Amino acid sequence: MKTLSTTMLKTKKFIYPLLLVLLLSFGAFLLFFQLPQRGIIAYDEARHGVNAYEMLQRDDWLVPTYMGEVDYWNLKPPLSQWAIMLGFKIFGYNNLGFRFQSAFATLVMLAVVALWTKKRHGSLASLISLCFLLANFVFYKTHSGRTSDADALFYLFATMGFLFMLDSRRNIRYLYGTALCFGIAFMAKSFHALFIPLACFLYLLLTGEIRKLTWKDYLLIPVLALLPIIPWAIARYQFDGARFFTSMIQTDVLARMTDEIEGKEGLWYYYFYRLATNPTVVVAGLLFAVGLGMKLSKVNRPTPEQTGLMLWMAVPVIVFSFSSFKLHHYIFTSMTGMAVAAGWTVSFLWQGARRGLLLTLTLVCAAGLLVQQMVSNVQMIRSESDWGSYQEALVDMLDRDIDSGVTVYIQYNDSRSTWSQAHVLCAEMAGDVICKNGGVEAFEQEEEDALLVVDKACFDYTMLEYYPLYYESTYLIVLEN
Repeated sequence: MKTLSTTMLKTKKFIYPLLLVLLLSFGAFLLFFQLPQRGIIAYDEARHGVNAYEMLQRDDWLVPTYMGEVDYWNLKPPLSQWAIMLGFKIFGYNNLGFRFQSAFATLVMLAVVALWTKKRHGSLASLISLCFLLANFVFYKTHSGRTSDADALFYLFATMGFLFMLDSRRNIRYLYGTALCFGIAFMAKSFHALFIPLACFLYLLLTGEIRKLTWKDYLLIPVLALLPIIPWAIARYQFDGARFFTSMIQTDVLARMTDEIEGKEGLWYYYFYRLATNPTVVVAGLLFAVGLGMKLSKVNRPTPEQTGLMLWMAVPVIVFSFSSFKLHHYIFTSMTGMAVAAGWTVSFLWQGARRGLLLTLTLVCAAGLLVQQMVSNVQMIRSESDWGSYQEALVDMLDRDIDSGVTVYIQYNDSRSTWSQAHVLCAEMAGDVICKNGGVEAFEQEEEDALLVVDKACFDYTMLEYYPLYYESTYLIVLEN
């Protein structure tokens, strides 16, 4: 009997690591499957990529440029560009090297949440929290783990900052970790990170933990928060004075507080709508509400950790709801908190004395939804392999060994001759070329070696009498001078 009991105990200890590895492997699949084949998105992702590529070519780790000019459009600190540059150095100038930093950061976030929840609430809570993150599609679409902008790094360090905050009830010095994570998160997304210290301050105030702070804590916490920021800020100021920082404040703070974008995204309830239409979030929220209600039926007030979880979920949503400029990914950090809360809730309910048929059926239905959402995520990433005709043609026609340093113009139609951000990145990675705007007119005046990319729908075939054909695809014709 003793031998059987020992065997069962060993088996139980083996099950959690096995399931954890399997779930993290599934997460790696969601993040890396067909990642190089997915077309580059012509907005934040492409802009960060061009910045990083040109910084690496100049061996300049301070000042991002776009098409050779100092970039005052992307006004974030350069942490994401540094990460992309590292990916280029490891994997080369391709989409895997470009996107590796986001996929890897998200995978690390999954592991951090799972391991922290295991340490605080046990194996079941750990696996449930991880499943909620794997089931939530937002982490595998745009502005997250499968696109290379600043967001995935931001989610990772914001999540770590909140976890340190929750641990500060055991040792107030864990707030040092929150402060440092805030500084790193700021280096990724600038003023977007300000909700982290706001939530932390409210947590300390509401839980009474603020009374534990000493003069040393009041000194070290701001120092650690500014430690990642100040060296970069000083170096950047040496380059162009206050211009970058003035633009950053005007765009990331003032403009976003007052400028609306089209449709429902300007409405005050936009983020609540996004949460209410996300099945994984709805289930996590309902479970947490039930668990918290049952907990509060026994005690008069939530624990510090439950208070922290509520702030983690609520503060980003409330803060960004005050802004007229609303984008769905601004509140993804709240969804990470919801996954942690759901893990705690399921573990609490399953181990509680009130477990019965209704609770069992509820949890089974929730598990079924998570599985369905995971399957849906697999189907989603399997369909994301469309490069687009221009991106495919640029990669196919350009060769870094042959075309490096050549100027390339583009003409999309009769009135558009300005490069798409995604096409700039494709051309730079594939051929190390110099992209310039101006189209046919600028190409005809170019005295140095140059190429002209023209859409066949607007191509004047008489140009073949003056310029030799360099490349032709189904949609494009490329001439050389």
